[in-house]
Amino acid sequence: MILLLGLLAQMPPQTVLTIPAGYRLIEGVASDGETIWVSSILDRVIVEHRNGKFRTMPMPDGAGAPLAISYDTRRGWIWIASHCPRPLKVAGCTGAWLVAMDRKGKVRRRLRPANDAVFTPGDVSVWRDQVFVSDSANGAVYRCKTTCQSLTPLIAPRQKGSAQGSAVYDEGRKLLVADYGLRLISVDLATGVETPVLMADGNRLRGVDGLVADGDGFVAVRNPNVPGKAWRFRISADNKVVDPGVAAEGGAIVDPTQIARAGKRLLIVGDAQWSAHLPDKDGKVSGVQKPTPIIAIPAR
Repeated sequence: MILLLGLLAQMPPQTVLTIPAGYRLIEGVASDGETIWVSSILDRVIVEHRNGKFRTMPMPDGAGAPLAISYDTRRGWIWIASHCPRPLKVAGCTGAWLVAMDRKGKVRRRLRPANDAVFTPGDVSVWRDQVFVSDSANGAVYRCKTTCQSLTPLIAPRQKGSAQGSAVYDEGRKLLVADYGLRLISVDLATGVETPVLMADGNRLRGVDGLVADGDGFVAVRNPNVPGKAWRFRISADNKVVDPGVAAEGGAIVDPTQIARAGKRLLIVGDAQWSAHLPDKDGKVSGVQKPTPIIAIPAR
């Protein structure tokens, strides 16, 4: 019995949904526990899967292409980080906004920071009435609250930085932000004070993309190398990463990107296939899109 349980723990994660290859470059995933939404960057649409059927909700003109998405349970909206990633060639793509869309596809919010000429939103998270959007080009993180009519900086833009996933923790007092090339950062939501979160040996945990709070810790997608993995860890009172370990790897997990809670499970985009749509060393783009697996692991 012990051997069987060990083998089960090492089995590749389950594929719960396969997105047809006609939807290209799937980056973000969100869910209300039943319906699953994903973002198709190259097609500039949000793809919904419900009751065994797919339908699409197009991005509005001038709102960029959808990257990470997050479901807002209080408002019943899908928050979308959107811009036009380079060097991708996304037809009809202009603009960069944080967009909120209701379940029927109607745009409810279209936000960008005031007096900020450069805005490259790549990831978004929601906690109660607060929405956090991170800038993948300059490391900035913005927040909107209550009615969410405007964005205010939580982490200011800087010369180096690529802010990715974020998650509220410590009973709403702190926000954990993954800066892809730098480190994890804990932000006090009352004071704005930023604290580096390091490994127990003092090293930095780099290469974190999607991120969610789960139980008394977090699950993060790491994809600096292919194949990527999902990691599980906690943060100690002195801001150290503790109990790090692989939560999911192998099988359909190749080029994982975003992660989202869906009831008692966590959903991960298992193979976004960025390499198929970016120039190789010879400057060629294959453009060959395979179906995209959405995999699930148990939540805590």
